[in-house]
Amino acid sequence: MAVASFSINYNRSMVIDFSAPYYHSAISMLANKTVKSTNSVSQRFSFLDPFSSVLWVVTLSLAVGATGALVSHPLPLLQSSNLPSVLITS
Repeated sequence: MAVASFSINYNRSMVIDFSAPYYHSAISMLANKTVKSTNSVSQRFSFLDPFSSVLWVVTLSLAVGATGALVSHPLPLLQSSNLPSVLITS
């Protein structure tokens, strides 16, 4: 296994057409190469992989709780008592 940064140098610029860099950073990242699963169900839900199942349950619970709080306590400006009333006379 080898770890190296991929920076722009003269030899690489002769082979690859680089854009002009707009930010220089010394931060690097190392990640394991994962084997792709052939199971279609695991591929369908692969977007859930960045977080653990406990964190997804907590996030969903907070979203449902916040939605319930907003629905059960509407904004005061939207309540019917604050709306202008129309007086119809004949």
